[in-house]
Amino acid sequence: MIKIQKLNFIGLVLTVAIFEGFALLFMALFGYSDNNSLLDRILIGFNGGFATGIAALSLYNNIKWLKIKFYDKGKLFTIDKISVIKFSIINGIFLMLLFFIEFFTNRLRINFIYIAILGLIVTFFTIFLLLLTYNLVVKEINIFWINKKQIKIKHISLSTALIVGLFEMFILPFLVFLMGNAVTLLDYFISGFISGMIGSIIAIITYNFIFYKIPIKLET
Repeated sequence: MIKIQKLNFIGLVLTVAIFEGFALLFMALFGYSDNNSLLDRILIGFNGGFATGIAALSLYNNIKWLKIKFYDKGKLFTIDKISVIKFSIINGIFLMLLFFIEFFTNRLRINFIYIAILGLIVTFFTIFLLLLTYNLVVKEINIFWINKKQIKIKHISLSTALIVGLFEMFILPFLVFLMGNAVTLLDYFISGFISGMIGSIIAIITYNFIFYKIPIKLET
C-alpha cells in the first residue's frame, strides 16, 4: 500500500501544465465550443483526451527532470514512466465523460466562483465513476513505473476523485479567463499551460497542508 502523504511541486506542476496546455490546444483544433452537440462533445472529448495523453506523455517519459514525485512516510517515490497508450485511452474516456456531464451544466457557469465549484463537482463525479469501474471491474493495469519498477495497481482510493476535483477547481477559472483572449493554437496552449501551473500550485499547497489527512492510496 502506497499513501501519497506529500506531493512534490516541480514535476507535478509542469506535468499538469503540459497536460492542460495540450488539452486546450486539441480542443481548439477539434473545434470545441459551447454550441457543440452532445455527440460532438463526446467525440471531441475522447479524441482530444487521447491526443493530449500521447503528446504530453511523450514528453514526460523522455525528459528526466519532468517527473512526478511524492512522499510516503518520508520516503521519496518517483513516477519514472507512464504507459502512453493505456493512459491516453483512460484520459480520452475521462474527457469524454467530463464533456458529457458539462453539456448539461454549462448554463450554470454564471461567474468564476460557480465555474470553480462546477469544476470540482463535475470532475469529482467523473473520476469517481472511473475509479469505481477500475476498482470493481478492471483492476491491475500496468500503467506506472515507480522507483524504476513497473507497478500493478489493484485498487485506487476513491478520495482520489476529490483531489483531482480540487485541482480542476483551482485551474478552471484561470483557464476560462485566459482562453477568452486566445486566437491561435499557440495562444490556447499557453493559456492551458499557465492555468495548469497556477491552479496546480494552489492545489498542491492545499493538499500538502489539509487534504494529506485523507491521502491518495494505491494498493499494489
